[in-house]
Amino acid sequence: VDALDGTCSGHGKCNVITDKCECYDDYSGFSCQKRSCPMGVAWFDEATDADTAHAEAECSNRGSCDRVSGTCSCDSGFEGA
Repeated sequence: VDALDGTCSGHGKCNVITDKCECYDDYSGFSCQKRSCPMGVAWFDEATDADTAHAEAECSNRGSCDRVSGTCSCDSGFEGA
């Protein structure tokens, strides 16, 4: 399935001006073919300003996202969504 065919895998809509998919919530990718995983406050990340850190991150930066199911596989010692 291609973004330019207008279907966006059934998980988004094609912007006719840009010829790009605008994916619905919980989907990502060129043609909205990939699931997104839950976001949470990052357990660790690089500060983006003097007093700004622990931004929202997929699987809270403590797991990997299964793009087919949209679920996180948590690192050892962690659990959650």
